[in-house]
Amino acid sequence: MSIRNYKKIVSLSAPAITALGLHHVFDKKYSGRGHILMFHRVLPKDNRPRVHNHESLEIDPEQLEQTILFFKKRNYLFLSINELSDHLKSDTKRKFVVFTFDDGYIDNLIYAYPIFKKYGIPFTIYITSNFINARTVIWWYQLEEELLKKDQLIFTWQNQEHHLAAETKTQKEIAFEEVRKLITGTANPHQYLDQLSKFFGMAEEQLFAYTRSHAMNWDQLTELAKDPIVTIGAHTANHLPLKNLESDQLYAEIINSKIEIEDHIKKKIYHFAYPFGKKLEAGEREYEFVKSHHFRTAVTTNIGNIFTGHLNHLHKLPRVNINSLTTEDVLELQVSGMVSFFINGKDQVLQ
Repeated sequence: MSIRNYKKIVSLSAPAITALGLHHVFDKKYSGRGHILMFHRVLPKDNRPRVHNHESLEIDPEQLEQTILFFKKRNYLFLSINELSDHLKSDTKRKFVVFTFDDGYIDNLIYAYPIFKKYGIPFTIYITSNFINARTVIWWYQLEEELLKKDQLIFTWQNQEHHLAAETKTQKEIAFEEVRKLITGTANPHQYLDQLSKFFGMAEEQLFAYTRSHAMNWDQLTELAKDPIVTIGAHTANHLPLKNLESDQLYAEIINSKIEIEDHIKKKIYHFAYPFGKKLEAGEREYEFVKSHHFRTAVTTNIGNIFTGHLNHLHKLPRVNINSLTTEDVLELQVSGMVSFFINGKDQVLQ
């Protein structure tokens, strides 16, 4: 079953499950101590046609506020990622929630920040430094635009020709996944940019202009970082799947990016998010690398709640993905541990 279909099934079945209270069967063993929530973008609603991947990356401001109120009504503690390990060491029974955003989109500043400011709630943004520099490509949004205006994709990738149907919405989503596999399978950062330039038929500077319009700049990020409710984390230089990289490339992507962000915001970076972040993109080598370079925590995109046992796994923390399909009923299933149980099975801590 595709991820897209799985999400839709969860969304459709959630009202009946919560009405019957079936999700409470999982509460005691699988809800954990709390949750790290994963967001990407916060944008006003619109009626544009979309490719599913981006429905999974976006929510609107009202949904963000409703998510905050969901946890306020349940008397959760709102923690900074800085407070996580100390909380897990404590004996408190009160559950917690941590809000995190990936990449560094300008809408995090425009639409998300005022809502967190209104409620005085801490949140973290993991920054891809070359997004802020406008020296890499937010290819997933450009790919969506390409698919929405074409009925087929014909292109060459690493000397192999590809023909992908893109007439229907389903075909466009299948084509998106096929192209995604090709792009994320390209390890060399220089080759990666060259291939993207050929794929989109644009010079690199044109591709970077698209990034510039979607990401914060250094002045905006530096100003945002001054607010004590905001924690800035690192998310590599170019948002490449780390499993593809050699050790020297890992250092350049992770550590050089961390240092550059620190130089701009004049604060130390202690927290990290793996690009793409599932087991195909980051594994034990990457977890150990991040741990050995003194990051205090690192988050994945693996689905799960947080348990006391994660004190021994602070560099591969799971998160709860919040997207446009995350209704209150769906969120009930997620925080109960029901969703992660069906994805991960019994061994929640090691996911």
